[in-house]
Amino acid sequence: MQMKNLFYKIALLISGMAFWVLSNCFSQNLSGARAEMTMNVILAAAFSIFVIFLPVSFLYQRIKLRYVLCGGVINLCLTANFLYRWVASTQIQGLADRIGMSKNDFVTGGSLLLGVLAVFFTAVLLQWLWEGTEEPVIGRVDRILSGDRFFVFCLVGACICVLVSLVCSFSCDIWFDEAFSLAMVKHSYAEIITFTASDVHPPLYYMILKFFTDGVHMFFQEASSVFVAKIVSLIPHMILLTIAAGKIRKEWGNYIAGVFALSVVGMPALLIYSIEIRMYSWGLLFVTSAYLGANDIIRKNRKTDWVQFVLLSLSAAYTHYFACLAVSVSYIMLFLWFLVNDRKRIKAWFAATIATVAGYLPWLLIFLRQAQTVSGNYWIPDITFGTFINYLCFMAGSPFGFIILILLLVSGIMEAPLRKTDGWQSVFAIMGILTPVLTAFTGTVLSILIRPILVARYMIPGLGCLWIGSFILSEQQRNKKYKVLLAVLVVLTSAFQTVGFGRYEREYGIQSEKTIDFLDRDDAAYVVDDVLALATMKEMAPTEMECYFWQCGFGPEFSRVFGNVESFGSSEEIKGLLRNGKSVYYFNCAKNITIDDVIQESGLIYVDMGEYRIPENMIKIYQIMPE
Repeated sequence: MQMKNLFYKIALLISGMAFWVLSNCFSQNLSGARAEMTMNVILAAAFSIFVIFLPVSFLYQRIKLRYVLCGGVINLCLTANFLYRWVASTQIQGLADRIGMSKNDFVTGGSLLLGVLAVFFTAVLLQWLWEGTEEPVIGRVDRILSGDRFFVFCLVGACICVLVSLVCSFSCDIWFDEAFSLAMVKHSYAEIITFTASDVHPPLYYMILKFFTDGVHMFFQEASSVFVAKIVSLIPHMILLTIAAGKIRKEWGNYIAGVFALSVVGMPALLIYSIEIRMYSWGLLFVTSAYLGANDIIRKNRKTDWVQFVLLSLSAAYTHYFACLAVSVSYIMLFLWFLVNDRKRIKAWFAATIATVAGYLPWLLIFLRQAQTVSGNYWIPDITFGTFINYLCFMAGSPFGFIILILLLVSGIMEAPLRKTDGWQSVFAIMGILTPVLTAFTGTVLSILIRPILVARYMIPGLGCLWIGSFILSEQQRNKKYKVLLAVLVVLTSAFQTVGFGRYEREYGIQSEKTIDFLDRDDAAYVVDDVLALATMKEMAPTEMECYFWQCGFGPEFSRVFGNVESFGSSEEIKGLLRNGKSVYYFNCAKNITIDDVIQESGLIYVDMGEYRIPENMIKIYQIMPE
């Protein structure tokens, strides 16, 4: 009976999460009046759940009234949030204006209110889920999670996530940063180092990408560079799966190895960026491996462990600066542990630290010059309280997931046994959770003091540490209900996210293929009025494009990477292309320019070819012809 009651409650929780996922799918894929109508239907359904279904549950399942009331309160808050999102420019925005609040203040205050209520709601949900569940039931579920079958189940799920990412790699949709990576690897290794020295990132990722892409093209010359580069980003996730099946399983058992394998390829932030042609997945591999190496240093204390730790830390630092910041947390925690528990080993720590600094010294002066450049001008917008909250939610994939982790961390500090025999295990787990948190905090402080330098995706390198630490902490809980809840959260989130990710990539892939087909035309010349759009299209196009800027152009740094592109300033230059027998297509991306501004009564006419999309822009394409 107890097991049946537990499964009934879990079914309610699963239904609620499914409903939340569906509502988000609708809200992300619809716009305008249709979206507002859909959201009204969703809100009506949510209201029905709380005013009909929960009272019925209260009568028949003895659910206490306070849970129903709490659900009603949080539903009202979520309703207000939805209304603000979809009717912000009318009723809700007008209300904010009447009470003298700016839009940012309104959003920040609403986020804070939702956060406070969500913590309370989640705490009540936990009590509601577990109330009346006897220990024998939890013990039975705990044994299932610790068994070989659960590990195999998670590993199969992780392989499915990898397979979905692999299939999505065939899509040619990329955005500007990915185009920059593809353009960079066309140059020599020496040029890559030179170009990155004038950019804002270290060079290791670009060198790794060039090594793999050049290697593949030696044997398969016709292979798509976009596909190969996406697979290169997926490789670190595959390596982490092998680490989970080997090292982590041997050290911590089936439960931690299984849920980590699933989370490292299935949790939202990690899945979405698993095939992005950037350095985040490699930073994730190096930081996570260094974090696991810190555990080997404490447990085994071998020289090879120190050497591996230093090399992995340097690899992280040469991959991304925030990966360097994330791995520094392991150095700090090791020092504090040695200071309190084993001062004899502080000498070894200092030796490793000096070796790490010496290994990074060749790039340190370049980093300082880059930091000076960034402090003068950078593209990242100002950091607000709401932005910081978004950073924290990004780690767990959703506000709900982050709240669960906070509750787990607090309860872990209060409940986890801190005996001398397993004190390091608790410190190691908390260190993992704090790695991305301290990274976000440090980045936010530097952004406030100097200039905004942090975006949410920069925390990806530390997320592997977050999940390992969370799972170890849940394993250590005296109350195994947290362990069960976290496992359910990971499995469900990974399943929903994988389905949504595949659908998202498929839709954007179809739109990108349409654009690529348009770019594959003989005797065509393309005139583009946006720098980012032209750079992206150059790398998406299946063949070399003849392209020109319209009244804009690359700066000197981009010109060296992408190549010099001529800029037109008048319609006479377009006429010159037409006289040479070219079919001229104008890509209108800039909002302050229209096709009429381009032809300017110059004896040219245009034909509207429709709207096309590249990941960052909706573009209107016109064919320009003589009258």
